Amino acid sequence: MITIMHKEFARFFFDRRLMVSTLILPGLLIFIVYSIIGYSALSMQSASPGDRDFSIYAVNTPPSIEAASKGYDIELRGGPVDAESVKQSIFNKEFDALIIFPQNFDALVEEYDPLSGKPAPNIEIYYNSSSTTSDAAYGLITDMLNSYKYNISNKFDINRGDGGWNLISEDYRTGSVVASVLPMLLLLMMYSGCVAIAPESIAGEKERGAIAALLVTPVKRSELAAGKILSLGVMALLCGLSTTLGILLALSNVLSKANAGINVNIYGASDYLALLLVILSTVTFNVALISIISAYAKSVKETATMSLPLMFINLLVGVSAMTGGGPGDGFRYYLIPLYNSVQCMKGIFTFDFNGTDILLTVAANIAYSCAAGIVLAKMFASERVIFNK
Repeated sequence: MITIMHKEFARFFFDRRLMVSTLILPGLLIFIVYSIIGYSALSMQSASPGDRDFSIYAVNTPPSIEAASKGYDIELRGGPVDAESVKQSIFNKEFDALIIFPQNFDALVEEYDPLSGKPAPNIEIYYNSSSTTSDAAYGLITDMLNSYKYNISNKFDINRGDGGWNLISEDYRTGSVVASVLPMLLLLMMYSGCVAIAPESIAGEKERGAIAALLVTPVKRSELAAGKILSLGVMALLCGLSTTLGILLALSNVLSKANAGINVNIYGASDYLALLLVILSTVTFNVALISIISAYAKSVKETATMSLPLMFINLLVGVSAMTGGGPGDGFRYYLIPLYNSVQCMKGIFTFDFNGTDILLTVAANIAYSCAAGIVLAKMFASERVIFNK
């Protein structure tokens, strides 16, 4: 197995053209392209409210607003409320929103004259846009109040001034931008690295007849398959790291030029370690699948054609990171190959992951890769497959 890996590494690292085309150019081109068009990464998609039950607390709720809330099916929880405690709960994503009305709101609105030049009665709404339900609750509340506001000729304001109403953390704000883009790009770049390396190693040797000479040597088919998969996985990982570096540098460059107030240097060693484990296991799985396709195909060109469905699967799974939401409750979602990797990467970038999910994903991907290695070993033992009979 070590001999097979040594042979593959020698073929890769001593071929300057292959090194440049697979290690240097992808990361460089990614950096250039996404430095030009990367400003689109700043656009954020807001989740639709949908049908949800919100935990909304209100202070000094006037009768007029209570009546208006019924038309929007909003339940305002009143009674004695510690505003600071509720704000902290909103920050922790335990509650959705807090509305603070001025004392005697209805009377103030009735007495207010827009032509007087005095500030209108102001309603304070505290929410956390990093929480889907909190952000949706804020949108529903503002819709209700704006509708009521225009009905009474604009006699009060909502969140006037810069009061820090959005209680989202800056790290999550940055992470949500990164998580909306990187998981899909990483998955595609990892696949591209795999498909650039694996077909030449197996289908290319079949075309040249080198695989037949290799199979007559005293080497076990399982060792041959393991050596191929491990060496190709390392090379594909290097390709993936090159493109990942290009993406991160481009994103940092774009955000700094856009003056978006977003700091991308927020991830620690544990985050990068978790990401590396997920990437390594995902690359190994993709390499194992492409190796099986390459062993079945008659040529490198046919391998590229037969691998297209796998590319579309990677693309579709990667898009799931951009559509919002995450896996449901239960560990079974982290047993689904590729999907588990995307959800783990999204969780890492948004600081919303735990070690159990990462370990389960890595273990599942390695198990699937081992199963694919067994299949590949059996294919190497079949003359009908190797000689395309």
